[in-house]
Amino acid sequence: MTCRSVVSAIWPVALMAALWSETAVADPAASRALIEEVISTARQRQEPLQQVPVAATAFNTEMLERYALDDLQQVAQKTPNLIATYGGTGGAAALFLRGIGTNADSTGFESAIGIVIDGVHHSRGRYIQQGFFDLEQVEILKGPQALYFGKNNSAGLIVLRTKSPGTEFEAHARAGYEVEAREVMAEAGMSVPVSDKVAFRVAAKWSDMRGWARNLSQPIAANLPFWDAIPGASRQHAPNKDELLGRFTLRLTPGDRLEAILKVSGARNRDSGQASTTQLSDCNGPGGRPQRIHGFVPSPWDDCVLNGKVSHSGLSPALFVGEPEIFGDGRTFTDYHALTTSLETTYRFDAATLTSVTAYQRYGVRGLENYTFSDDGQLAAFDETRYDAFSEELRLVTDFDGPVNVLLGALYARSDLYYRGAIRLGPYQLFGMRFDPVTGRQFTFDKHSNTVGETWSAYAEAQWDITPVIELAGGARYTREVKTFEMIPDFIHPLALDVNGGSLSGQSYAGRFTDDNVSPQVTLTWRPLPAATFYVAYKTGFKSGGFDSSYLLGTGVTVDDLTFGSEKAKGFEAGAKTTLLDGALRLDGVVYSYVFDDLQVQQFSPQTAQFNVTNAGRARTRGIEAEFAWAAWSGANLFGSIGYNDATYREFIAGCYSGQSIEAGCDVFLGGPGDAQADAQDLAGRRLARAPRWVLALGASHTVSLSERLGATLTLDGRYTGGYSANVLAVPEAARPSSFLLDATMQLFHADETWEVALIGRNLTNAKIAYVAGERPRTGGAYGYDADSPLLGNRSDTFARLERGRQLWVRMTWRFH
Repeated sequence: MTCRSVVSAIWPVALMAALWSETAVADPAASRALIEEVISTARQRQEPLQQVPVAATAFNTEMLERYALDDLQQVAQKTPNLIATYGGTGGAAALFLRGIGTNADSTGFESAIGIVIDGVHHSRGRYIQQGFFDLEQVEILKGPQALYFGKNNSAGLIVLRTKSPGTEFEAHARAGYEVEAREVMAEAGMSVPVSDKVAFRVAAKWSDMRGWARNLSQPIAANLPFWDAIPGASRQHAPNKDELLGRFTLRLTPGDRLEAILKVSGARNRDSGQASTTQLSDCNGPGGRPQRIHGFVPSPWDDCVLNGKVSHSGLSPALFVGEPEIFGDGRTFTDYHALTTSLETTYRFDAATLTSVTAYQRYGVRGLENYTFSDDGQLAAFDETRYDAFSEELRLVTDFDGPVNVLLGALYARSDLYYRGAIRLGPYQLFGMRFDPVTGRQFTFDKHSNTVGETWSAYAEAQWDITPVIELAGGARYTREVKTFEMIPDFIHPLALDVNGGSLSGQSYAGRFTDDNVSPQVTLTWRPLPAATFYVAYKTGFKSGGFDSSYLLGTGVTVDDLTFGSEKAKGFEAGAKTTLLDGALRLDGVVYSYVFDDLQVQQFSPQTAQFNVTNAGRARTRGIEAEFAWAAWSGANLFGSIGYNDATYREFIAGCYSGQSIEAGCDVFLGGPGDAQADAQDLAGRRLARAPRWVLALGASHTVSLSERLGATLTLDGRYTGGYSANVLAVPEAARPSSFLLDATMQLFHADETWEVALIGRNLTNAKIAYVAGERPRTGGAYGYDADSPLLGNRSDTFARLERGRQLWVRMTWRFH
């Protein structure tokens, strides 16, 4: 461990001890403070979170700033059983809650954990990037959330509410620098009340990062007939990202009853590609080095250790003759831009509120990747996605004096998803010819698809106060999903017969997917005291099926091979929320058990570089979660959480990993008993990927007065995460060990809160975290034979997508009133 690592780990502890001992209060009971109250919209009503019968973790503005939470990964660290990671293609954000979630790499998937930003439901994780700045509140709602919000929330929901203009002028500016990744950021926001009826707010955020991973790839000359010169690293560091986010909000209140809020949000970011922070973490070539691909001799710079030192070459210009719009300068990249517009109109009757939410959203993303994760740039892919969606929701919530109140609503949504994928699976060489003699192209194939989706949904709930302390709530959401799909292969390389079995160029694959669902929910709540809420709930969820636009086409493939079914969830949870010690101590806990039928999963074959989206028969998650927050004495807060999660497949016949023998579990003969080679493995009883059994967190914050004008807050918290597999096929080398992360923040501020200086340390232990791992394409051999059979192939190399390591921030904030 380096000196800097030791200092990074020790200084927060020493500083916490110094501040705590210097300012300890003689009588803690006399100066005990209250835990701040969070107002929740989990049931589409404004209610104190402690009285809402929903398992949730919430963060208001004060908490977000105190813990310096400015991205979803940081929020996930403080939310039991939530995992969040980003990718550059597909859905972009991989979100997993209690082991259930959606992989980021499939364009055809919608997220099992919905995202609601200012009342607008987003079914694709990429929109997290647009919402996560200038925030007022974040709520993580756990378990199926079918009734109150949008669609497809089979595993949970993330609700973001951004800041809106108030009745007084307010502005802030923030700038920061992070040492390890050399990231610079700046953020600003301003609310202006033009009159008592009109106000607006503008906010923007910019950042530029060199990167936390180092690329060691060097240029290599061509020395084989079919091997082009390799240019070396596109950039010396990754992800080499720059980002610009902006939002404009206009609030109109023409009368006491009517309010309209218009929000327009935009985003633009570019980095060195999704794969640029992915490295080989375990290799099975000679001497533990990478295996050969396409005859390429691996470089000496790949050490096959998850340490942030990648070896990714750029792409040779010789590979892309005739592809100027794809290739550019040969550097790998992801380029994303988006725009979202929403109008929320609210009319308040005497005993009811009618709300209309109209939204239009669109984004586009282009990317070029080297998917060998090495110096061999022969396997490359270009992706382009364009997404447009319109939605309209009407909602009526009553507030009668009597014992019964209702919620009624309807939603219509339409989306159009365009996807283009151009993939080069390897070099072709026949009589000195690599290029298609007609077009000059080298890609294996180039295809595009369109998916048009329409959703009609209606929902209703009644809440009945049986007694002043007992409430019974029941309701259901009806959803009808229709998706029409067409995929057209625009180009097939004439020498790619081994992959495609013949030319499919111009052939169309068209299909239509339709499904109806009713998702009921019943909750019984008991509030014996104003500071105590106990509840038991039966919940269901639904996530629509669809079409896999990432599928590699070949002879004999039909549209049925591209189709996956809907995912359904049902189960129970029981929880308790209590506030004790006159508001100084909050204790929450929940026990849950849910079954997911036809769980949507994505498998990958390294031999054919084929993605395959399918449905696991059944999975179950059950466990317990508990959180506490204690205002121990004036200015001092302790907080923590614990989560135990048993997430297992109950029915899942999955593909085998390369080199997996019959004795190792590849023992399912789908081809029949006469077949000498097994085809699949039975994962029933095995834990789900990205589902650690134990997660524990503990932290403290302490605010002190240094003088009449100065104050300081120190926050220190750690998180333990148990081991898990980062791969759906349970590839042994994809198993990740347990980890411990330590974060610390010190804030020095003026008493009137006009300015603040913060030192922020994240992952001070520099733990190497990876939530996504898999088999390296074009490596490994045959599976499904006896362990001593000469036909059994070798194991593939394994890659892992490295999460950001240690961060050391210096940040300055100014506030104006």
